[in-house]
Amino acid sequence: MKRPDDSARSAGLRLDDVYRVYTVREVAVMAVGLLATGALVAGIIGEVSPGAYGSLAIGLALATIFAVAAGAPLLRAWRKRRARPAGVSADDPLTRLPGAETFTSRVREEAARAVRLGGSIALALFDVNSLDDINRTYTRAAGDGVLRHVVALIDANKRASDVLARWEGDAFAVLLLECDERGARAFVERIEHALTKDPAQVETRGRAITIWTGVCAGVSALGPRSSTASELTAAATLDLERAKAERERRRQAWLRAS
Repeated sequence: MKRPDDSARSAGLRLDDVYRVYTVREVAVMAVGLLATGALVAGIIGEVSPGAYGSLAIGLALATIFAVAAGAPLLRAWRKRRARPAGVSADDPLTRLPGAETFTSRVREEAARAVRLGGSIALALFDVNSLDDINRTYTRAAGDGVLRHVVALIDANKRASDVLARWEGDAFAVLLLECDERGARAFVERIEHALTKDPAQVETRGRAITIWTGVCAGVSALGPRSSTASELTAAATLDLERAKAERERRRQAWLRAS
């Protein structure tokens, strides 16, 4: 599984990313602070040049202009975020899920907020087993049906606040809010168990077939070694690669024994 290159954005948060992590309460507090600062500046100017700026109306007008000019970017960014309450958009036409770029932006936002406010988040990556074999054996349409089935099971087991995305090809990612590594691994176990009980029912070449599939998974959680979006995804990817290597080791052992 390939991980999208996040290096262009990992050096630091863009100004728009910094704005997006503020809550409405914080925006209101900053606006009041800016208004008060503008009033103070206007008052000082009025004391220095009472003839030109002594009018209370002029002082208040200057304070308002100062506050609006300084606070407008914050308010625009907040309105933009409110317009997308889930923080995601449907980028993948097959699964109707957000893609990796949109998802990474949301992870960056939530990681910054969690670090600032002392919260917790975790990341789970799922890689669908043997999808290439399914495509070759049953057609690509069958493989697409399997992907949609896995998405439906993950979506049914996640919380409404969690964010599910198509990470890459046969891989999916879930951002788990207010969740630690232990909770993330419990979530992964629920998905793995659900797949053992519920196979995919797909149609291919004019007939309905049943396909059993599974996933390999990797998780990471916010901590001293994973405090940014790029560190979280790198840690989860490494954990996923370990899981895939262990699955392949078991498969080879089974082939030798048989």
